[in-house]
Amino acid sequence: MNFSQTVPELVAWARKNDFSISLPVDRLSFLLAVATLNGERLDGEMSEGELVDAFRHVSDAFEQTSETIGVRANNAINDMVRQRLLNRFTSEQAEGNAIYRLTPLGIGITDYYIRQREFSTLRLSMQLSIVAGELKRAADAAEEGGDEFHWHRNVYAPLKYSVAEIFDSIDLTQRLMDEQQQQVKDDIAQLLNKDWRAAISSCELLLSETSGTLRELQDTLEAAGDKLQANLLRIQDATMTHDDLHFVDRLVFDLQSKLDRIISWGQQSIDLWIGYDRHVHKFIRTAIDMDKNRVFAQRLRQSVQTYFDEPWALTYANADRLLDMRDEEMALRDEEVTGELPEDLEYEEFNEIREQLAAIIEEQLAVYKTRQVPLDLGLVVREYLSQYPRARHFDVARIVIDSGGTSWRSASRFSPDCQRNGSRLMITEPRYRRMSSTNIEQVMPVKLAQRWRIRYFRRWIAPYVQAAILASTNWIIMHS
Repeated sequence: MNFSQTVPELVAWARKNDFSISLPVDRLSFLLAVATLNGERLDGEMSEGELVDAFRHVSDAFEQTSETIGVRANNAINDMVRQRLLNRFTSEQAEGNAIYRLTPLGIGITDYYIRQREFSTLRLSMQLSIVAGELKRAADAAEEGGDEFHWHRNVYAPLKYSVAEIFDSIDLTQRLMDEQQQQVKDDIAQLLNKDWRAAISSCELLLSETSGTLRELQDTLEAAGDKLQANLLRIQDATMTHDDLHFVDRLVFDLQSKLDRIISWGQQSIDLWIGYDRHVHKFIRTAIDMDKNRVFAQRLRQSVQTYFDEPWALTYANADRLLDMRDEEMALRDEEVTGELPEDLEYEEFNEIREQLAAIIEEQLAVYKTRQVPLDLGLVVREYLSQYPRARHFDVARIVIDSGGTSWRSASRFSPDCQRNGSRLMITEPRYRRMSSTNIEQVMPVKLAQRWRIRYFRRWIAPYVQAAILASTNWIIMHS
C-alpha cells in the first residue's frame, strides 16, 4: 500500500482532526449489529429508533440492566458519531428524527469482522477474473500508445483504482486466513487439553477443512498468476521507450511485488500447515502410546467400584511365548580371496578345452593365409567367452588371457605373425583388468601370486600351448 503523504504530514493531519477509536467489546458488538441490519436496507439508512432496538439486543446478550437502556443507547450512538463511525443527518422538517449511515471507517471495521471472514473460492475467482480483464485492457492500451491523457485514463487509472484495490482485498483475505489458522490451532489445543480421546474426530475435521481451504486458494491463485504477470510485463515493456512514464512503471513494479507476495503466501501457508498437521498427529500418536496403561487402570478402577451395580467376569488367556529362532549374532563372512576356481571349472576336462581352442586357432590361421592378417588372439578370447554365461566370464577369461600370452611366446617360431596386443585385449576391459597376469602382483601378495602362476601353468597353460603348437603344425603341413 502506497501513501502520497509523508509520515510527518500524516501525523499532523491525525492530530489536527483528533482521530481516536475506542471500541470495547459491547460497543464493537453494537457496531456489528448496526452493520448487519444496515445490510438489509436498500437505502443504507437507519433511524434512531432502529439503532436503539439494535442496542437493546446487544444489552440483553451482555445481560445488562434494561432500566437505563435509552440513556446508554443514546451515549453509544453519540460516541460512534464522535469517532466517525456513524454519520448523523438531521432536517428542520423532521426535528428529533435523525437518519444515520455508516461511514467508510465503520464499513471497513465491520467488513473486517464480518464479510472478509466469509471466504469463498468463487469470490476469489471473480476477483481474479476482473483483475485479468482490467490488466489485459491496460496492456492493450499501453501497446497502442498515446499522449499523457491516454496513459492516465486507460493505463494508470485501471491499475491504480481497480487492480491495486483488488490485490489489497486479496492480501487482506490472506491475512485474515492467517488469523483463522491461529484460531483453529487454539481450538485444537483446547480440545486436546480437555479430552483428547473425544477430540480426535473434531481435530481431524478442523485440520482437513483448513487444508482444503488453503489448497483451493493456492490452486486458484496459481491458475491466474501467470496470465497476470504476463500482462504486467507487457505494460512494463511498453513504458521502457518513454522517459515521462515513471509513475506507470513504478505502479507496475508495485503490482508485481504484490502479486508475487500473494502467490508465495499460498504455498508458504500450505507448507506451514502441513508441518502443523504432522505435529498434531504425532502428538495424538504419542498420547495414545503413553496413555494405554492409564486408560486401562482407570477403567479397571471404575469397574471395581461399580461391581455390585454392574457385575462382570474376568477372562484372561495365557498363550505360549513365541521364541525367536534367529541367530543372535550373524557370522560375518570375511574369507581371504586366494583366486581359487569354482568346482565346475576345477574339474572340467582339459581335452575339451584344448579341442575348442585348436578349432578356433585353425580358423584364424585360415584367415591369415587368405588375407595375410596376423593372428588375433583377442578374437579367440571373445569367441571362447561367448560360449559361457556372463557370470562365469571372470574365471574363464583370466585363464584364457594368460594362456593366450604364453601360447604366443611358445609358438612364435612355428606359427605366423601374431598381434602382440591380441593376447592383452581384455586387459583394457575394466571388469577383467584385475584378473590379468600383468598386474596380478598388485592384487595378491608376491608368494601367493607365484604359487598361483605355477599352479595354473601346470593345469591350464600347458594344454593350451600344446593345442596352439598342434594347430600351427597341422596348418603348416597341410598348406606347405
